[in-house]
Amino acid sequence: MPKYDLLWKVILEYTIKDFLTFFFPASKDIFDYNKEPIFLDKELQQIFQPEGDQYNPNFVDKLVKMPTLDGEDQWILVHIEVQGTPEKLFERRMFRYFSRIFDKYDKQITAFAILTDNDPKFHPTKYENEFLGTSLSYQFNSLKVLDQSIDELKKNSNPFACVLLAVLAAIKGIEQGANFTFQFKKELFFEFEERELDNVKKKAILAFLDYYVNIESDELERKFYNEVKKSKANYMNIDDVIKD
Repeated sequence: MPKYDLLWKVILEYTIKDFLTFFFPASKDIFDYNKEPIFLDKELQQIFQPEGDQYNPNFVDKLVKMPTLDGEDQWILVHIEVQGTPEKLFERRMFRYFSRIFDKYDKQITAFAILTDNDPKFHPTKYENEFLGTSLSYQFNSLKVLDQSIDELKKNSNPFACVLLAVLAAIKGIEQGANFTFQFKKELFFEFEERELDNVKKKAILAFLDYYVNIESDELERKFYNEVKKSKANYMNIDDVIKD
């Protein structure tokens, strides 16, 4: 699995509740956050098998069973796609996931597309189909990381804002070069380290930043790690972050 895909799969498991409250602050009135979510990645793979050359390694799919406040056995499915490249038929694929998930579970579904590409024109939000009086419109939540405000994310205390800042550092670093990436990554690292977060979650977010944002300069990469070591900042190795 490509590195970025693996990192996204892992960090979403550490921050799934933060992810939902980032989109919907009122979700605390819907989901029972005192109960642990159940990740159905294997079930999702069985529902939607890759079809030959149509398999695209540049996306991450997650299916989460979230308990609600309505009762002991009540839950909602959360479908998340992290898409790293523009894809012509992305909206149709989102609908196909929805259709097959609904067929299997017959439960309420909320779907999210997190777009981590650097193409400002790629912003899918819905799939529509119409033929001879029969029509379909499927709309999903969509967040374009490239469109997010760095200043607003820094002001946001939600831990998932840190994840988006890390992705922005990687996207903008490709355009701006190694010096920009070094400064931005270092700035974010110490900002995240100072945030009041659960210790395990903080370590996971710092690791995500470290492994997700590449400084394309060996000299600046060494300089970054030397400064981190001086600060005695504590964060996870990649093997510690990855869950079975």
